[in-house]
Amino acid sequence: MFFVKDKNFYRKILTIAVPITLQSLITFATNMMDTIMVGSLGEIALSAASLSGQIFFVLSVLCFGIGGGGAVLTSQFWGKNDTKSISKTLSITIKLSLIVGIVAMILALTIPDKLLGFYINDSNVIQAGVSYLRLASLIYPLFAVLTITSIILRTTSQIKISVLGNSIAFILNVIFNYIFIFGKFGMPQMGLTGAAVGTVISRIVEFCIILGYLFFIEKNLKFRIKDLFSFDREIFVKYLKSGINVLISDALLVAGLTSLTMILGRLGPEMIAANSICSIVIQLSTVFINGISSSGLVIIGNTIGEGKFSLAKEQSRTFLLISIIVGMVASLLIMVTKHFIIDFYNVEQVTKDIAYELMNGAIFIIIFQVPSSVLTKGILRGGGDTKFLVFADVLFLWLLSIPLGMLAAFVFKFSPAIIYICLKFDEIIKAIWCTLRMMGNKWIKDVTVKI
Repeated sequence: MFFVKDKNFYRKILTIAVPITLQSLITFATNMMDTIMVGSLGEIALSAASLSGQIFFVLSVLCFGIGGGGAVLTSQFWGKNDTKSISKTLSITIKLSLIVGIVAMILALTIPDKLLGFYINDSNVIQAGVSYLRLASLIYPLFAVLTITSIILRTTSQIKISVLGNSIAFILNVIFNYIFIFGKFGMPQMGLTGAAVGTVISRIVEFCIILGYLFFIEKNLKFRIKDLFSFDREIFVKYLKSGINVLISDALLVAGLTSLTMILGRLGPEMIAANSICSIVIQLSTVFINGISSSGLVIIGNTIGEGKFSLAKEQSRTFLLISIIVGMVASLLIMVTKHFIIDFYNVEQVTKDIAYELMNGAIFIIIFQVPSSVLTKGILRGGGDTKFLVFADVLFLWLLSIPLGMLAAFVFKFSPAIIYICLKFDEIIKAIWCTLRMMGNKWIKDVTVKI
């Protein structure tokens, strides 16, 4: 069969994708409430928070790289019912992420102005962002461990606890942001710094919920605090062989995406603020991406772990078709909601006009971006094709998108919509190239076999 017709397959997709989609919706709601509240303080505050968020984004991508590399292994281990190896992989990835989180925190605490200066040369924005970044960075190590734990649990079909943690964190974030930003219930009015305080408190609570579940309640892996101090050389070698490619890919990817943000930053705080608003709308329209990508990684990884390679090919074609449909729906959703969401923001009309332009570019790009994400973060990653993804994720970003974006922004001075399309042009090429790769057989690899 060309596509999967088994109803149980689609039930399994929904079982994994729906909770993750709900998680994405909660994340969207959190980010939107943050930007609306901070946006009420003006373009400078919104730009400062947005650029401080870029440092957090870099950490997030690196953690997703570490966790994604582990997930390549654990999804296939789960298909073999090898829970001991999953626990050993989790231990390794937690330690790696903790190192990254601590380094990121130290950098943000000691040189916040230099980090923000990478993205923009506006001293007012940098000055506003320094205190926010310093305070927000305190939870970087906790976030790193939290992210890894959620990713690995996801590959064993344990998703509800992450949704619960996210939901509680969202409620607390909105409450504390309101209290500390605007000075309610007797608290001082802290403005932008108050947003950081709310974020720190909500993340600490989320960390306690997820890690409390892992150490004291979870029954499949039976992972306990003492397991953090164990080290399995064989699993580590397997991780280096396959998982490290994911980390390298995501590290190069985030370096490229940082360059794109730097290009936008050089166009002024209005562009940064508009891009922040645009990102929220795109996030809303693509809430299904994480769900489909994660279910693709887990299901295809499990299937390959079971040795059913022909079925994995059928599943991959089905996931690709689903992603194409979702991409078209996402494009339509941006078209319908852009005016409604932008009008929520208390920003200057010039910022709103730029945001509209950026979204016009996003309406076109998102059609390719959804299949590209599902192919790279789901299908091919679940298939263990991590070496290929190192090239697919970064080659066209560095050779096409960044040069085209610089030319469009600084030489030809095109409209924001054209600049956005140029900056995201790699998504078009990547979607086509990865589809051709998927149609062959080379992407299917059992990465758990003995070395």
